[in-house]
Amino acid sequence: MRFNWKLGLGLSAVLVISIAVFLVVLAPASIAYSFIREDLMQRAPQLLVTQVGGTVWNGSAFLEFDAFPGSTLTWNDVDVAPFARRIGARVRLAAASHDLSSLLRANATELELTDTNGRIDHTLLDAWGERFGLAFAGEVDLRQLDLVADQRWLKALEADLAWSGGAVSYTAYDQTETYRLPPLDLKARLDGEVVRADVTHDGAQVIEVTLGPDGVSYVAVKARLFLLAELPWPGGQPPDENVIEVERPLW
Repeated sequence: MRFNWKLGLGLSAVLVISIAVFLVVLAPASIAYSFIREDLMQRAPQLLVTQVGGTVWNGSAFLEFDAFPGSTLTWNDVDVAPFARRIGARVRLAAASHDLSSLLRANATELELTDTNGRIDHTLLDAWGERFGLAFAGEVDLRQLDLVADQRWLKALEADLAWSGGAVSYTAYDQTETYRLPPLDLKARLDGEVVRADVTHDGAQVIEVTLGPDGVSYVAVKARLFLLAELPWPGGQPPDENVIEVERPLW
């Protein structure tokens, strides 16, 4: 019987590819991270990644970013399509101040997050609000976050969050004022290239926010927000009227 060299070559190629995929999947995550460490440090200098463990298929790492509390990132159910240059995984970001999970998909040009949900405690929000003199109470329930982004800006966005309400403190010139607000909801979407977010209470709008790819943000606060905080606006405007409007670049 003659040896079919084409069949043998094909089987050998399949065997080599199978072994290579097996080794990549079971490779220590720390080794895989060493290949991207320098590039990541250049692109995100405020991000510190340590304690990388497990495998590429199922592993974890400890993340620290800017002044925010540290967090443990875990990943599993990794789906790799090397020829399509695409990867997907179920990821979870957890610490005492937050617990978030999402299905992440990425290729050479886009990042997609779906099935994202979890909670964010006020201690994580305070790390962001501190630079503006703000401090919060309560917890944010992230009910939905679906987005697609490329290297320039967002291509799709749907978000639904709920804040439990509580005390909000504002400090300026060594003076602190504290107000109490009821629960608030936030829904965000992409309108063309502009992110539009509505903050509401019982379906009535209290704050309107827009953010464009140029980094310019616009915030409009309704008189209703001050009524909810039991601080009636001095001008006596109706609840739906904008009493504060701020436009400023964020980057």
